[in-house]
Amino acid sequence: MGPIHLTKLMRVLEPEFGTVLARAKREGSTLGAVLREAWSGKALSVMNRVSTRASSSHIGIIGHITPKEFREKLAASEMAGGTFNRFLPIYVERSKRLPIPEGIDASTLSALALRLQVAVDAAGLRGGVELDEAAARLWSDELYDEFSDCDDEDAAWTEFTRRAAPYCRRIAALLAVLDDRGLVGTGDLTAAAALIRYAIGSAKYVLDRTIRNPRVDRLRRALDGAGEDGLSRRDISALFSRNLSRAVLTELIDALMETGDYEETRDVDTGGRPAHRYRRLFPLAVGSPVLPS
Repeated sequence: MGPIHLTKLMRVLEPEFGTVLARAKREGSTLGAVLREAWSGKALSVMNRVSTRASSSHIGIIGHITPKEFREKLAASEMAGGTFNRFLPIYVERSKRLPIPEGIDASTLSALALRLQVAVDAAGLRGGVELDEAAARLWSDELYDEFSDCDDEDAAWTEFTRRAAPYCRRIAALLAVLDDRGLVGTGDLTAAAALIRYAIGSAKYVLDRTIRNPRVDRLRRALDGAGEDGLSRRDISALFSRNLSRAVLTELIDALMETGDYEETRDVDTGGRPAHRYRRLFPLAVGSPVLPS
């Protein structure tokens, strides 16, 4: 039997991405090389009793892993080889505890899936996707330099962000074709750039080996997202489900105030004792990820 040729569109969900890292680290493993080939859209093949070859492959991989496990299992040699700058790191954190989560309504999920399927089918009929005139100026004057500078520093996180520029272009193109357009506009580029900035912030946070206090980090993120109004001491207590003692809460706030990035004010319009409020001293730049620096 001769070789089997396939054209494959595949989404891979790996809830235990640590397993992938462990296998890529084994001596003689070709997993890292295959992942790099898949990112580039090159033909993939397996040589066994029957040679199988996937041409024009398009593979998307979603992996889940905790920051601690990621730092422990990440193989330095694989980072240098460029495997992991083919992934966009996105740090997520649950916002609340739900004993019995309801999930998304089945009809809503079906409607969204249908819209996505129609958009994907239409996008597959398009050829090359270019920038329109305004988007080309935005890319050349601002975004290209911003994302090309992501590999200037000798730090672990830069190995994860060396492809920030091509990722921004790819995501902007996806946004355009999913909207049934053959030209990328400034809105597409702006949205893609915001996602890339968040991914860079995630990489810095996850790959920074400095020992952190997760409670302080959580408080920092909440204040960064609270704007000029900030949070009251009661708000901060509610952030931790009111499970922290007064002394522990004071220690957390004091630790954050020592960074010099936040200020304390007093709200006198409370009808009683003045309420202490806390807010970021210097507002975050537009589009900056709400993550610790």
